[in-house]
Amino acid sequence: MIRLEKLLLQRLPTDVLTDELIREGLLPEAGWEALEAMGQPPEAEICARVVALLGHGDAESQAASVRLAAEELREVTEKASREEAEKGKLYPTLGLMLGMLAAVMSL
Repeated sequence: MIRLEKLLLQRLPTDVLTDELIREGLLPEAGWEALEAMGQPPEAEICARVVALLGHGDAESQAASVRLAAEELREVTEKASREEAEKGKLYPTLGLMLGMLAAVMSL
């Protein structure tokens, strides 16, 4: 997203911008539509919004929208990390408790 924002501020045509991102390996060879299809909600929805705004409006407004999308993606990533950490502690505890219950029940 940071690279996309910088390219937008250079006021490059959309096709040149797309080619540059593909060349750098930051965009799938199939282009923007493939980017949308790759993700899971809500990441795919955020990418779809970015794709929809490309080529519309001035460079500054497009770059600002990309910055907002990057922030949203950061928040989604942080939330997923927190949930993973919570569930990572929960499952071993449940396993231990079920093991203890099975031991008690077998007596």
